[in-house]
Amino acid sequence: MPESFARSYAYPLVCYLHDEDRSDQDLDRWFPLVSDQNFIAAGVRAPFPSKMGFPGNFRWRLNRPDSTAGILAETIDDVRTSVEIHQQRIYLFGEGKGALACLQMFLLQQHFRELLNVPIRGVIARSLPPSWASRIPYVSRGQGRVLLFDELVRPDQQAAVDGLRDAGYDVITNQPSWESADAAFINHWILDAIPTVVG
Repeated sequence: MPESFARSYAYPLVCYLHDEDRSDQDLDRWFPLVSDQNFIAAGVRAPFPSKMGFPGNFRWRLNRPDSTAGILAETIDDVRTSVEIHQQRIYLFGEGKGALACLQMFLLQQHFRELLNVPIRGVIARSLPPSWASRIPYVSRGQGRVLLFDELVRPDQQAAVDGLRDAGYDVITNQPSWESADAAFINHWILDAIPTVVG
């Protein structure tokens, strides 16, 4: 929750998807480092237990985006029962395989429109698996914002970014060197999309 929480204000929502064999508790590493007053953050726990059997650790099945959509929809609904969120300002933020799950959800959201019931406006991806470019769906046309923290070191990764841009997505790549810079950049990137009215 923001420090200066205002019940009547419709907050942007950032849903955090953790890496493989981790949990939604990793959200605490980023918030309130990212923001203590500008938006609501919610951790999304992957729907499957760790293959290694570690208690409290969970994993994504990237070949089952329906399972990701289901748990994401449940998380958004849970937040909406207690806090006013802005339905047009929902973002996904993921790390590792959670980042890949975010990209899949963002690009496939039309397929899960009835389940999600809200548009996803953008995605923040950090520490993507090296083969991420081959795991995202092809989209010929779309809109929204993508922030990639990973350096594009392979030709297929650059081709994937070019394809997203050609389809109409606003893609920014950024490689800050330490986490607080990441957090500040994420905060700025989200707030930059929120129109402000002066007067």
